[in-house]
Amino acid sequence: MEEILLYSVIILWLLIIFHSFLFLLLIRQFGEIFLSSGESILRDGLAIGEKIPDMSVIFFLHQREKLLADVITKPTILCFTAPNCKPCRELIAHWNEGRMKFNDEVNFILVIVGKENEVHKMLGQFPVQGEVIYDKTEELFVRFKVRVTPFAFAVDQSGKVKEKGLCGSKAQLEQYVQSLLTK
Repeated sequence: MEEILLYSVIILWLLIIFHSFLFLLLIRQFGEIFLSSGESILRDGLAIGEKIPDMSVIFFLHQREKLLADVITKPTILCFTAPNCKPCRELIAHWNEGRMKFNDEVNFILVIVGKENEVHKMLGQFPVQGEVIYDKTEELFVRFKVRVTPFAFAVDQSGKVKEKGLCGSKAQLEQYVQSLLTK
C-alpha cells in the first residue's frame, strides 16, 4: 500500500512539473503575441509630442560625454539597438545608406545597449556611420521607455518626438526620416 502511495505522489509531482512547464510556455507565447502587435509597440517609448530627456550621454567612438540636447542641432533619428538583436544588425546597412542620403537634413544617432565587448564586436562586424551612443547602464533605454529593439524616435530640432516605433527595415527608417522632412 505504501508503495502505491509513493508512486502516486511521484507521478503527481511529475505531472505538476510538466504542467508548470506548459504554463510557462503559454505565458511566454502570450507575451510574444502582445509584443508583436503594432498597438502594443506604439504604446512603448516617449509619447509623440513629448520632449526627449536632457541627459548626459557617452559617445562610443570618441569616448566623450555630452548633453543629448546639445547634439540635437537638426532633426534626428535616434535608434535603440542591441548587439544580440539580429534585426538591429541587419538595419545597420540601411542606417548607413540613409545617413549618406539624408545627412545634410537629418542627424543619425544609434544608441547601443549591451556589454562593451559585444558592442565592440558588433561595431567591428557592422561599421556604423554617424554617432553611436553607448548606453552602458541602460539609463537611456529606461528614460526613453524602450522595451524592444530596434526602436526609433524621429525627433525634431526642438527635441520633441514626432514619430516612434519599430525600425527593422529600410522602409520604416525612411518613414521616420520623411516624418522629419515634411512640415
